Amino acid sequence: MSLPSEQKKRRYLPPCTVILQGLGITRLDLDGDRVTVSTAYLRFLLGRIAGLVEVDEEWYRRRSPDVFGAKLANEVPSYQVHFEMSGYMEGRLPYEMTFDGDWYFETYKDLQNALGRDFDAMITHFRTTGYYEGRAGNADDFAAAESWRLGYMVLP
Repeated sequence: MSLPSEQKKRRYLPPCTVILQGLGITRLDLDGDRVTVSTAYLRFLLGRIAGLVEVDEEWYRRRSPDVFGAKLANEVPSYQVHFEMSGYMEGRLPYEMTFDGDWYFETYKDLQNALGRDFDAMITHFRTTGYYEGRAGNADDFAAAESWRLGYMVLP
């Protein structure tokens, strides 16, 4: 999830201490294995992460008729805001994920016997299970997906 250098320069980065304070922990807590954090602030952070991507409003509307109704009723101002406030936490996607069946088959050896080269089975697996396990649907997203799944930087 890397931004072009010009955008990186212009984004505000809050001090780590402010984030830790919002979570209700200190830097010393990071030395342990687990911490208990503020759920409200964690939801805020997840929303900020979700805000790093642009929602394809037309695609999101078609995939989320309930949100379409909420938007018509002025309960949410936009699909982008809905995604950031709750859609991401509900497991909704902001846009149609790019998928390369040949790459998926070659990369995830554990799926080869179960799915074979059946493209429909592979894309169904990715959309319903694979993405939510932290798998990437294509080579371009692999390093970022692995970084998030493993919890440390994976260089491309």
